[in-house]
Order: sequence, then C-alpha cells, then structure tokens
Amino acid sequence: MTPNIILFDIDQTLADNDHRLHYMQRDEVDWDEFEDQCIYDQPIMETIMMAQAWKALGKQVWCWTGRTDRVRSQTEVWLRNNGVPFDQLLTRSVAEAQSTPAAMTKLRWLTVSPVPRDRVVCAYDDDPGVVKVLREKGKLLVYKVVRP
Repeated sequence: MTPNIILFDIDQTLADNDHRLHYMQRDEVDWDEFEDQCIYDQPIMETIMMAQAWKALGKQVWCWTGRTDRVRSQTEVWLRNNGVPFDQLLTRSVAEAQSTPAAMTKLRWLTVSPVPRDRVVCAYDDDPGVVKVLREKGKLLVYKVVRP
C-alpha cells in the first residue's frame, strides 16, 4: 500500500502547553492536574496548518501523544476545536505513562502496533529524545518542531 500516514505529536508540537509547565516544577508532579489543564492549551498554528495541508493532499493525519487515556476525550475536543484534521488518536494507558518514556512508547507503536509502519510518510515531534529514537531505531523521517 502507498504510504499515506503523517504522524503528529501533540504537546509542544500542535498544542502550546507552556501555561501548565509550572506543574512540572514541583517536587512531586501531580500528573492528573497537569493533564486536566490540556483543554486550555493554545494552538500552534504553523504546525496545525501543516496537518491541514497534508490532509488536503489526501493523507491521513494520525496524532500520537504521551497524554494518557484519562484525557483522551478532552484531547479529541481540543483537536477538533483547533482545526486539527485527525484520523486516529493514540494515547497511552496511565500505567504505561508511569513506566515507559514517550520515545519508547512511540517506537513500539511504530514497529509493533498499532501504526502500520509501511504506510507512514513522516512524523512531526518536538522532543529531541523522541526524534532521535524514531530516526535511529524506527528509520523514520522525523521533522523536529522548534518554536521561536
């Protein structure tokens, strides 16, 4: 099958979550509180426009994130409200989020399941660790999103 999937990370790629980073500066991070604020993230329009352009070219836009299943519905609402044309949304279980770095989760999704690797064109991500792992071990073209 012809490659037709474009993968987009969400936090700091499509969504600016700077307003909730202060939660991570605490001695003990309350991840539920951190994630609950995701609905208030600001859109990163430049990357959202890339997703819209790929969609207009007939590609599938898949969003994959380190966010947990606990905020999946809020994330879907945020994506729709901010014009992100997504075909699939991949989130992690709470248990996986507590035990596995996002880079390893995304690599597993890409190489094992549920992402059909042979159909992926490229990915967009802001995390240097994720970018490195997907490029080196996933043999994937990954665009590193860097905001001014």
